[in-house]
Amino acid sequence: MKNSTKLEKLKKHLDENNVSYKCRRKHRNGHCDLYVIAAKVSVKIEGDDDEIFYRRHKYGYHPVFIRKSDTPKFVIEKVYNTIYDSMVKQQRLFEKQQRKKEALKNEKRNK
Repeated sequence: MKNSTKLEKLKKHLDENNVSYKCRRKHRNGHCDLYVIAAKVSVKIEGDDDEIFYRRHKYGYHPVFIRKSDTPKFVIEKVYNTIYDSMVKQQRLFEKQQRKKEALKNEKRNK
C-alpha cells in the first residue's frame, strides 16, 4: 500500500473522531504532510528529507513518520499514541504551573 493512501486513511480517521488538523497541498522539503494542531504532532511520509524534518521538529513538536512497512492500522495507532503522550505532557506542565501559583499565593498570605 502506498504511503499517501495511508495518510488519506489517517485523515479520514481523524475526521471521524473530530480531531482538527492541517494539511499541505504541495509538499515542501523538510516540512510535515499533516499537522495535528492541539497536540503539536507533525506527521510526515517517509522520504529523502527525513533528517531535515526531524531536526526541525524534534524540539517542541512530536514528529511521526509514515513508513512503507507500516500498516494503516499501525499508523493510526502510532499517531493516536503520540497525541495521547503530547496531551499528558501538556497536562503535567499545566499542573506544575498551577502548583507554583498556589505556592506563591500561600507564601504571600503568610507574610
